[in-house]
Amino acid sequence: MTEADWLERLTAWVDAANGDDANTGWDAAHAKKTLAGAMSLAWDGDTVHALPGVYDAGTMVQDNPFLTAATKNKTDVVIPSRVVVQTNVTLVAEGAVDETVIEGVAGSTRNSDYGLGLDAVRCVYLNKGSKVKGFTLRGGHTDATNEMDENNYGGGVAGRAVDGNAVEECIVTNCVSHRGGGGYNATFTRCRFVGNRATGNSPVGRQVALYGCYAADNFSRDGGMYCGLVQYHNDIIGCTFAANNGIGNLNGWVTGSRISVGQQQGYKFWNNVVDMSYSDSYAQVISNAYNNVFSTSLRLDALQGENNVVASHEDIALGADGVPRHGSVAIDASTFEYAVTNQTGETGLNGVRRGLGGGVDIGAFEFDWLPQFAQDLGPKNLVVTEADNAVFENRDGLVEIPSGNLALTWTPAPRQNMNCPCSFQVNVTGTGTLTVMKDGEVFGTYAQGVHDVHFSGSGAMAFTFAYEPGANDEGGAVLSNFLASIGT
Repeated sequence: MTEADWLERLTAWVDAANGDDANTGWDAAHAKKTLAGAMSLAWDGDTVHALPGVYDAGTMVQDNPFLTAATKNKTDVVIPSRVVVQTNVTLVAEGAVDETVIEGVAGSTRNSDYGLGLDAVRCVYLNKGSKVKGFTLRGGHTDATNEMDENNYGGGVAGRAVDGNAVEECIVTNCVSHRGGGGYNATFTRCRFVGNRATGNSPVGRQVALYGCYAADNFSRDGGMYCGLVQYHNDIIGCTFAANNGIGNLNGWVTGSRISVGQQQGYKFWNNVVDMSYSDSYAQVISNAYNNVFSTSLRLDALQGENNVVASHEDIALGADGVPRHGSVAIDASTFEYAVTNQTGETGLNGVRRGLGGGVDIGAFEFDWLPQFAQDLGPKNLVVTEADNAVFENRDGLVEIPSGNLALTWTPAPRQNMNCPCSFQVNVTGTGTLTVMKDGEVFGTYAQGVHDVHFSGSGAMAFTFAYEPGANDEGGAVLSNFLASIGT
C-alpha cells in the first residue's frame, strides 16, 4: 500500500471481543483485536473506533519517554501503556462508557502492596493533539520510585503536554501511581475520578486541567505539605470534589485533604464544590477563585478571589452520586459566566440543562428542577415536561414564572373516558399576561390578580403556561393548588 493509499484511510476499528490483529482494521467487520494493533494504522488526523469490550491485551511504549537521569541509571525499562494515542489521533469508544474498558495491569516488582512496579501497565498515554473519549480507564499502574518522570506519573493517563491533548467523558477508576494516580499532564473534560490512589500525592491528577469533572473516593498514602488531590494544575472549572476524597491515614491512606498546592500562575479555579469532611483538610494556595463552595472543615489558606461560599457538609447536601439535593447551597448559586465554557458544556455531568431553575449550580452537576416543580404543584399524576430557565421555586415553595414557559402533563382520571372536576390557581403578580394552552389550544388568558380555574378532565392533558412580562414588570405568574376529585 502506498503512502497515498494510507492517507485516504481516515478511520480504523478495534474489537476486543471479536477482532483479530491479522485483520485489516479498516471497518468494524474486519476490526483489529488490540488497541496497539489498531493504533498502528493511525496517521495524523485519523480516528480509531473501539467497539464495546475490555481491552486488556497488547502494550505500547511512547517515543522519547521523559525519564530522569536517576531513573535511567536504575533501569532501562519504560512503563508501557495499553495504548499510546498517536499525535493528532482520536480514540473513541463506540459503546457505553461502562461497556468499553481500557484495562491496565498492577506491577509486582516493588511497592507491590499498591500494585506499583516496573512490570505495571498504565491505561493510556497521549501524544500532543491526541484525544481519548468515552472509555472506562481501569486499573492502570506505574512504577513507585520518587522520581519526577513518566515512569512514576499517571496511572490512568499520562500525556505529553497538558494543553495539547484531551480526555473526554471517561471514567477513571482504581488507577495508582506515585504521583497523579488518575492522570498526569492532560486535560480532562466531563470525566469521573473514582477510587484512584497515589503513594506520593495527587490521586486525582497532577499538572492537569479539569472541566466539569467529578471526584470521589480518591486517596493519597503520604501526608505532608505537598500532598493534594490535585496539584500544580491548570484550570479547574465546574468540578465537584466529594467528601470522601483525602490524604492522611485511613488504613494507610490519607484522611485529611489539600485540594490544591502550587496552582499554575493565572489559571482559573471557578464554580467548584469542594466538600471535604476529614480533619486537617485544606484548600491551599488557590488564586483566581470565583463562585466556589468550600466546606467548613477546610482551612482556606492563601485563597484569592470573590463570591466564594463556606458551608457545612449538611448545607452543601450532595447526594451519593454527587448531585446536589434540594436545598443545597450549590443550587442556582452561580452564573453562566463562571460555570459554562466550551469544555464544561451546557448540561451538568448528569445531563440536566445548565440554568434550569433560575440560576446555574456550582459544581459538575445541575439539580433537576422538573420533578421538584411537579412536587410543588401537588398531584402525584402530574409531570412537568419542560421549563424555561427563568422558572423557579419561590420562597413559599411555589412555582413562579417571571417570563417564558412551563409545560406539564396531568392525568387526573385513571381512565380515558372518566371525566372529573379539576382546578388550579394562578396568581399573576406582575403587569404582564399569562396564557394557558390545553392540548394545543388556548384555554385562558389571565392578567394581574388571583384566578381559580375550574374544568373537567379526562385522560392525559397537556398544559403550557406562558407568561409575557409587561412594562417594568417585577412580578410574574405563580402556579398552585392543582386538584382533582378523582386521581389526585
